Amino acid sequence: MPTFLTLRQELGGRLGLDETVAANATRLNRWINLAQDDISSRHDWSFLEERDILQTVVDKTAGTVSMTNASATVIGTSTAFASTDVSRFIQFEGNDDWYEILTFTSTTSITIRPSFGQDTDTSMTYTIRTFYYSLDTDVNRILSVKQYNTPVKLTQVSATALDRAQPNITTTGAPTAYALFRLDPTIGVQYGTQRQLQFFPSPNDEYNIEVKYIKLLSNLSADSDIIQIPHQFHVSVLLAGAEWLGSKFLNDPKEA
Repeated sequence: MPTFLTLRQELGGRLGLDETVAANATRLNRWINLAQDDISSRHDWSFLEERDILQTVVDKTAGTVSMTNASATVIGTSTAFASTDVSRFIQFEGNDDWYEILTFTSTTSITIRPSFGQDTDTSMTYTIRTFYYSLDTDVNRILSVKQYNTPVKLTQVSATALDRAQPNITTTGAPTAYALFRLDPTIGVQYGTQRQLQFFPSPNDEYNIEVKYIKLLSNLSADSDIIQIPHQFHVSVLLAGAEWLGSKFLNDPKEA
């Protein structure tokens, strides 16, 4: 299989560009990656099929918490808060509101947003729940979502339909439906668009959820990288597409 360097050298030869010149190499690399993206976007090719397993998280309820009105600090007693609780949601005894967990300080201290809106109480029960589950960063389009405990293939619904069915996210059980929601806000900007899933009902146990999907191909970067599309596309389609992009840049009369 040809490496990224081999493809770049051949493309440079076709276009009359010295690929050892840094500026030329950058352009050649970009044109090859754009051609790869173009090929992968034309069809749900079998070589783009992938699968992932999400494991749902059980609610956390151990111990009690002390809360002060208008404060964002949660003080626990016999709790087991963890860094993985950040971006989960917490509900306090006696109220239906949910608060997002912002930071983890210790096993007995976290902060929330917005600030606590109930009356001060030094000993309350609570529930910490995961609402959103992040997919792999290379997920482009979901083909199916399944859990095998029931077993059932989950039905995809819109986020608005899920909100109508479960406006306060209180129903729990084995998931039967899911909605695609936002990009994961904790990961920042990257090549993959890391979408999140929300399940209905909210999982009441650890379930292994299988996600089959069409993946995004990551950009080639290192000289030794091997292109991820089948070999038969390399010359007849990929290099031809990259050469066309280069010809446009060079205003080559042979572009057509």
